[in-house]
Amino acid sequence: MSLPEPSEVATAMITKVSELKACRAELLELAKRKAETLVDYRKAKARYTVILRLGEPVTLEDKVVVDPPVTLIPSIVQGICWKEKLEAAKSEAMYKAKIVCMDALKSELNGLQSINRFLEDLPG
Repeated sequence: MSLPEPSEVATAMITKVSELKACRAELLELAKRKAETLVDYRKAKARYTVILRLGEPVTLEDKVVVDPPVTLIPSIVQGICWKEKLEAAKSEAMYKAKIVCMDALKSELNGLQSINRFLEDLPG
């Protein structure tokens, strides 16, 4: 097995740095999306909680809910807002996945830096 050329390692390092920069930009967008979907979910929960507390009718899967017991309102609201909750959960999962991706890229870059130091220390 032959050793890689220092220029090959340097090129790979430059590529990894570029990938990290792109990943960081994507992470910022995913963080914004995560925040927006969480706000949407919380607003929907608040809106439907108020509607149900006021005794106004709300439709849940073809059923009309009117003036439910106060203790059931949080459960009913969660059922009504399931789409918003799903979007918030997906956004959070994508955000966390991007962080894992960045960590993997950083590990690869660290490995390339170690190889680069090893090649620099070789005689000749």
